[in-house]
Amino acid sequence: MSNNIQLEFNNKIIDVKKFKDHLFFLDEKVHLHKYSLDFEKEQDYKVIKDKGNYTYQQLLKNGSLLFQQNEKLYTFTVKTKSFKEFFWIKENITSVAPSSDGKFIAVGYEDGSVSIFLVDGTLYQTISFHFGKIIALCFSETSNRLIINCERNKTVVHDINTNKTIGTILTKAPTFHSKFIDDNTIFCFDESGYTSIIDIKSQEVKSYRNNNIKGGTSIAITPDKEYGIIGSYDGTLTVIFLEINKILFSKKTQTSSIINIQWIEDTLLFMYEDNKVEVFTLGTLHQLVKNHIKNKNFSTVSKLLKENIFLTLFSDIEKELDDIWNETVFPEALDLIIDDKIDQAKKITLPFLHDEYKNKVFNIYIDKQDIPTKFDLSYETKDYVTFYQLAEQYPHFKRTKRFQLVENQWKITYEKAFKQIKDSLKDKAIETFKPFYEVEEKKHIISTLINIPKMFIDSQKEYQLKNFDEYYSIVGRAPVLKETPEFLTLEKITESLKEKMLQAEKEDNLKERILYGKKLGEFKPYKKLAQKHLNEVKEKVKFLDYMKKNEISLAYNIADESNDVTLLKEFQIDYKKYLDKEALCYKHIETGNTKEILKILREFFHIPFFKKKASSIIKLSYVNSLKHNTETKNLDWKATAENYGRLFGLDHNIEIMMRALGQEKEYYKASGGRSGTGYIRADFPQTIIQYKTQEQIQKEEEKKEAQEKGKYAYVRHIIIGLAIILSVIMGTLFLQDFFSNEIDNYNNNRKSGPFQFFNHAHEKFKQKGGDPEETQNKQEGFLNDTFGTRK
Repeated sequence: MSNNIQLEFNNKIIDVKKFKDHLFFLDEKVHLHKYSLDFEKEQDYKVIKDKGNYTYQQLLKNGSLLFQQNEKLYTFTVKTKSFKEFFWIKENITSVAPSSDGKFIAVGYEDGSVSIFLVDGTLYQTISFHFGKIIALCFSETSNRLIINCERNKTVVHDINTNKTIGTILTKAPTFHSKFIDDNTIFCFDESGYTSIIDIKSQEVKSYRNNNIKGGTSIAITPDKEYGIIGSYDGTLTVIFLEINKILFSKKTQTSSIINIQWIEDTLLFMYEDNKVEVFTLGTLHQLVKNHIKNKNFSTVSKLLKENIFLTLFSDIEKELDDIWNETVFPEALDLIIDDKIDQAKKITLPFLHDEYKNKVFNIYIDKQDIPTKFDLSYETKDYVTFYQLAEQYPHFKRTKRFQLVENQWKITYEKAFKQIKDSLKDKAIETFKPFYEVEEKKHIISTLINIPKMFIDSQKEYQLKNFDEYYSIVGRAPVLKETPEFLTLEKITESLKEKMLQAEKEDNLKERILYGKKLGEFKPYKKLAQKHLNEVKEKVKFLDYMKKNEISLAYNIADESNDVTLLKEFQIDYKKYLDKEALCYKHIETGNTKEILKILREFFHIPFFKKKASSIIKLSYVNSLKHNTETKNLDWKATAENYGRLFGLDHNIEIMMRALGQEKEYYKASGGRSGTGYIRADFPQTIIQYKTQEQIQKEEEKKEAQEKGKYAYVRHIIIGLAIILSVIMGTLFLQDFFSNEIDNYNNNRKSGPFQFFNHAHEKFKQKGGDPEETQNKQEGFLNDTFGTRK
């Protein structure tokens, strides 16, 4: 099979997927083009016969196609030629992304919210932000995390499993293209030309400006996670070395724009605006190159690398060649150049000079022949000042045999002078250091040893006793000690421990992780790193211990808090069982059959980790049961809302649905404004939706009629009561007026008429010695109190 293949199509290619043993290319006119794995054309066919205006289209892993048309989203199954529309899609869609495993579809909107759907169109989760419209979405390879790029320079990472935001990162500009390197690291570039590596846990952003990718259109990560590949409008391909976020190379591939880049197993594909696809099949060639390196056929390797630039994307090839060049080939060549054996030097380096950098380095030493001569002369005359200056200016001299010999001489000198200082022979130590006294790289060490011998000696003592905490404390007070051989030795040890620790982590070897973590923790500058590492291991060990004791619920409580634990194979066993069961629930989610879902997932309800997941499924089932219900007039909204509120509290997804159906008041009342816990309680009813029987409906209608009659009787009683009260008030006013007139007559005629008995009583009382005036006052007071008359 040829390594570089050019394919031409009648329309622009949008997407490529592999199904079984064939590749399918989808173009913008919704044609599928079927090819064998060796890129021999087999068939073209039109998928959808109508001429719809599709703003987004993508092949899904399950063999169907995902389309956006206006404000609608739907899938088309090629085999059955059937459409399925997504419900609960909001207006103003700005981005769409399917997950790697084909299970989820994420949809972003202009209002800053994101909906996550199952591939069958069922709403799974809803998330809202306040960072402007959503401009790009991307799932991780494991499909459990989602990158959400927002307009206001915000990149959000959302965990699908826990339905939680695990990181919100501020970038330099709006980011339109992002990819997961792994679940905790993102590679992205923004519209201002910055490439960035983002650590999700620490939220650290390492950015680098690159003017070549201002017009970036697409992004891909190599399978070994070593390089990021970026395509641009002008057809430029830029390869970024991810470890340091720097350009490996840029290459002009075509005159038209690169619109998409994809890896299909060991094959790299570039899709262009001018309907072309360029294919690089690298897997077989990669193995061939590796075999040639092993057999030291460097000339053949050189030829293959010249012809196939993308082989440099395989980091193991570059690393092997660099190691051979740096450790063996070029040091030997430099020794030959110094000895004036130029032809022999050219012969051994020639197979490596296809590399532009290596070629340039080699020619520096050939073109400036006086430099190797000076280096050799300074070595012969022991002019170590010039010797080290040349080695610093031309770093490759540091790999020659001469340089190694001088470094060995320095170590012997250092050890001898140090012994003399300890024996209080300072002058002799100065004399011993004389050949290196003016060497810039050694001045600080010599000065420290001579001028602050106590601190120097103390550091040596602590080093010998392996009291590294105290040793690092002394070094902190005298930074020049960092240039001593002891400190450099410790740096090598700690770097080696870190590498072993990371290797053990990759291999999931917990014993070695603990061993190297504890050793690294002995070195003060690395205590925090080691402790963090050991804490992660501790969580895993604790998880495994609980699993061994069959305390499954406690084990999964740890998994709920620790993403590292979820990577363990022991976790994956039960998790896979759950996922298999969950897959059986999808058709019941769509039809809203919660009873069947409960039956399928019942065995997992005792584990909170799975309860949370099951909760989401049952919520969706609840939504769909309402959505599919054709007799909503017979639905007992109050009982339904009470049941849901009791189980889940206030839930954003259901709140939206209840509002749409005009039942939000009942829902708010039932939930009491509580935030949803996401847990399923043990008293979950057989069916969450409460329907009324015909008898219940009749009774309720009779009750309603009785209530109406009762309302009228109540009003009639109120009217009668008001009439009585009014009559009493009117009667009181009439009597008051009548008696007022009569008393006035009494006051005017108290000595005549019917009131003469008062006069007679007055006279009688007076004869007995009483006070007729007091009696009269009492009588008139009684009338005043009773009828309100005035004197």
